[in-house]
Amino acid sequence: MEDALTYDESALPTLPGADVDVLEPFGLGWRWKWRRDKTWIRMTFRGMRKGTSGPNAEITVEGGVPQVGIKGVLTVERLSLGDGRGRANLANRLSQRTGEGDDAPVSWRNLLDGICSRILKEQQRGPEVRTIGTSDEKATNWLIEGLVEEHQTTSVYGDGEVGKSWLGLAACVSLASGVEIIPGWKPTRQVRSLYLDWETDHETLNKRVRMICRGAGIPYTPISYVSPDGPLADQVEWLLERVHDEDIEFIVVDSVEAAMAGSKSDGGDMNDAAAKVNQVLRKIGKSAVLVDHVNAVNAQSKGLAGKAYGSIFKRNWVRISFEVKRVHDGTDGEKHVGVYCTKRNNGPRYDARGLRWTINEESTSWSDEAISEPELAAALPVKRRMEICLNEESPLSQTTLAERCETTLTNVRVELSRDKGKSFRKLANDLWELAPASRPRFEVVNAARGDEEELPWV
Repeated sequence: MEDALTYDESALPTLPGADVDVLEPFGLGWRWKWRRDKTWIRMTFRGMRKGTSGPNAEITVEGGVPQVGIKGVLTVERLSLGDGRGRANLANRLSQRTGEGDDAPVSWRNLLDGICSRILKEQQRGPEVRTIGTSDEKATNWLIEGLVEEHQTTSVYGDGEVGKSWLGLAACVSLASGVEIIPGWKPTRQVRSLYLDWETDHETLNKRVRMICRGAGIPYTPISYVSPDGPLADQVEWLLERVHDEDIEFIVVDSVEAAMAGSKSDGGDMNDAAAKVNQVLRKIGKSAVLVDHVNAVNAQSKGLAGKAYGSIFKRNWVRISFEVKRVHDGTDGEKHVGVYCTKRNNGPRYDARGLRWTINEESTSWSDEAISEPELAAALPVKRRMEICLNEESPLSQTTLAERCETTLTNVRVELSRDKGKSFRKLANDLWELAPASRPRFEVVNAARGDEEELPWV
């Protein structure tokens, strides 16, 4: 990453006479790179604000002028971009440092007037308007297959100690190494990640990364890590700059509730803080995993919470969400969890599955586990539990089915009534079995719930 107050000339063409004139968005502002032969300038406009005389920004001017032996930061100050007098005063001060007159190596007044006018013009342009509906369709573009789509957000939520943070960290290691750490979640390419941690500390996460690498049998993998000192909404400028300079393609926010803390406006709606997190992620425009929690009641329930703790708005703006449910601890450091897809916008929900999580002082790893185990299946919707039970043993009475599924007789009757013979078939003596047409579907144990409109291709 380029340091904010130095400039690596190797980033520019090295051929004598090669010209550079590049203006690009940077953070919440702009960055301009200019070069003529061996003389170079970089101006960074941060903290853009609307003032009475137009937009103003904190401008950092860096340069290298070999004719006078100057290289480095020339000034950092706030400038009103539309103020001609202010630009002239700044140009005069810079000229005093690098040389004045007709034969001066840099014409600061012309450069400042030109670049400030270009930025003001770009500010007026607004967002790009594009046409949809006529372009060729593209298949889902995954960053990690089945977990994170390119430039989209995934939520991973559940009770404490189910390994949510570990899963987010394993995703970072997968992308950095190109190795499939969690079964079924295969990285499509190697990219750089950034872990934003409001929960623990650098030493803890450093040890966890090394444990994951040892468990996967791969070399230790570097992961960029930051422990922010305030809500995510207050971190957006430096975060955008870091993503730009380090070419970050994947971000983990751990955890969402902690990242939201303190970002709610006085008298604001309860959705304000969640909306601000969404706005930050949209500005960044990269793939992300959000680590989140459930409330105490849902944490103790055998069923699924269906959404993360707090505002329903959090569920609405993620594209995919997974609920992680802890079942029990096995022997020799084994933990058993169920992973349930509770939302997917761009297709049918994924099958629920179990993960055997092995962890000790030295390493950690994950392996697939059958979801049909009673403890894991307990968190599934009632209909899925009924299908599993009847697949293992049938026919069964409604009462026996309710007992095996650990639910009420009323719930069983409701599901049978809704089904209308599609998945279940009634036999003599009020016994039930699976309808023949439904038998090939038993690998699908977490189909979409009835509270959402089914997609046309499901």
